[in-house]
Amino acid sequence: LSNLTRVHPSHFQGIKPDMAVCFQGTVPADSDQYVLLYCSDTYGDDVALHFNPRIGQKVTLNSFRNGKWESEESASAEPFTSGAPFTMFFTINTEGYEVLKHCMFKHRIPVEKVSTLNIGGDVS
Repeated sequence: LSNLTRVHPSHFQGIKPDMAVCFQGTVPADSDQYVLLYCSDTYGDDVALHFNPRIGQKVTLNSFRNGKWESEESASAEPFTSGAPFTMFFTINTEGYEVLKHCMFKHRIPVEKVSTLNIGGDVS
């Protein structure tokens, strides 16, 4: 988790239910994965959603709370292809995070505690 780029706070000011976040990017041709993290302000704090598409395999979803990773969930990585652009919409509702037309991850950490979005790995 050390080579992450934090989305500038003026562009991302936390989340709340009934909010959607659009993420557009391109996975480089030689890439095998990247990661999006919804978390609090301080490095090492809880991670509400760890979204990790592993190209050609699966998407893993998890949360990090009280210094420990919790049980990993997975979904199909079908929409993500190396060398191709993509658009994702994360909808935050009272139940969890929904990646439109992809998967659902139930809240484990209250949305009020989420204040940053970090992006890492091979994606532009």
